[in-house]
Amino acid sequence: MKKILSVIILITAIIFVSGQEKVFAYDVYCGTYSDGNAAYLMTETVSGVFYDFTCRVKAVKNRAVTYINYRFQWTGGKSFPTFTNSQGFSGRVDETVPVTSKIYSEAGKFFDF
Repeated sequence: MKKILSVIILITAIIFVSGQEKVFAYDVYCGTYSDGNAAYLMTETVSGVFYDFTCRVKAVKNRAVTYINYRFQWTGGKSFPTFTNSQGFSGRVDETVPVTSKIYSEAGKFFDF
């Protein structure tokens, strides 16, 4: 009886552990946009590869929430990655766009270089 119970516990443990995936589901504060919206990277939305990836940002102001989709890319010969977002903004990721730079930096932590 003890052997059967031990086997059942072992099989249950193996199934439980093998079914676990590495999930990152938290928001990271990345600064405040010039319009006063606080930007939070939704870490579970980061996908792609380190040189071309997408993510979603939650912008919050006075309890109103707006979701902004970002795409970051390295293009040939450029010294900085570029970005575009669902609000029509685009540009280089550098110190002139601190919130976007922080989003890029935080999202980049999910890729092994």
